[in-house]
Amino acid sequence: MSRLTILALALAACNTSSNNGGADGGGSGSNTHPDAAPASSGYALMAQNFGLAYSVGLTVGGQQFQVITDTGSTSLGIASSTCSSCGVAPEYTPGSTAVDQHSTSTSQYGDSSMWTGENYADKVALTGDPDAVTMRFGAMTSQNGFFQQGESDQGILGFGGSGLAVDGTDAYTDKRTPGQFAFQLCPDDGTLWLGEADTSHESAAPQFAPMDTSEPYLMLDVTSASVGSASIGLSGAAVMDTGTSIMVLSTTVANKFVSAVNAAGFSTIFGQAVAASTTDLNCYDPGTHTRAQIDAALPPLMVTLPKSGGGSFTVMASASETYMMPIEGMYCFGVATVSGIPVTIMGDAFLRGFVTTFDLQNQQIGLASQVGCSLPNEAIPPDHVTHRPYRLGHPPAATAR
Repeated sequence: MSRLTILALALAACNTSSNNGGADGGGSGSNTHPDAAPASSGYALMAQNFGLAYSVGLTVGGQQFQVITDTGSTSLGIASSTCSSCGVAPEYTPGSTAVDQHSTSTSQYGDSSMWTGENYADKVALTGDPDAVTMRFGAMTSQNGFFQQGESDQGILGFGGSGLAVDGTDAYTDKRTPGQFAFQLCPDDGTLWLGEADTSHESAAPQFAPMDTSEPYLMLDVTSASVGSASIGLSGAAVMDTGTSIMVLSTTVANKFVSAVNAAGFSTIFGQAVAASTTDLNCYDPGTHTRAQIDAALPPLMVTLPKSGGGSFTVMASASETYMMPIEGMYCFGVATVSGIPVTIMGDAFLRGFVTTFDLQNQQIGLASQVGCSLPNEAIPPDHVTHRPYRLGHPPAATAR
């Protein structure tokens, strides 16, 4: 068994800023655009660190970057040329289209990783998107634990709403106003769509659940969940978060999850028991067992949700598409509990089973079983990655604004 510490980039926390009276440069402008991407187009995602995070190409002020995509936070942060501690390349250099806001912002995450930056306004677009917007963001001047070994990104782009934005920065979805956007996350890559997802990536039409707007996250309310026929007691608000690698559950729910997997015969495939952890992602060598054999032996995950317009629906995905995450030939148990995290997070370990549509216009989230993902081909060395901190946080409601 290999132990990889979990990457969880989600849920921005502790947002602060200082303002010295600079020009807005686009902070309150009306850069609005209609849905950009037709159903057949999309933006390629790059799997970072064996599929523990996903990045997309971003153009800022005419400069090209890779940035983590995170539906659990909002602000854009890019390593700048003045950041001596960032250690990444390329870095953002303000050019002729940049407007210094003469203010600084700090974004701190739940694992105590953080970045501080000078706020700029500049033209921003997903690489290949003809509709650039002018928005405010943090040009990182320092960071602590944010950039990690094994990743090739230079920043982070949040897809949350303005309620999670660091002071002095804008929400990309407010500026670009896509109406809806969708993600497909695969072990080695993925796709982001602005607008409707390409239906060839879905086995059936998505079913939609209303958003829970009680907190400033992209959440829905889980009615119930089971692993095979065993109920795990999961219910209530859950954040649909592309920026968290795993499912973060309460201790009670996680323990029931583990018991159900063990009772189903986990040891017949992997030769040892699953252990949920607060700090480590436990990974197992399947030996000669194929993906089909793993899914035949281990029960699927089923989640029941309220349906927009009334009633309910249940989504189901196999073990290898959800809680047993294929990572370079290993299978990692994608469930953990994290002290101090007050909400359920359905991160990548859940979202990998679906094309997930965030319909902002109608305040609903859609799930459709995904098709087309392929498994990684190469096995990782036992201790290839030894340190993956959490980046989980809390809503900024208690922060003075």
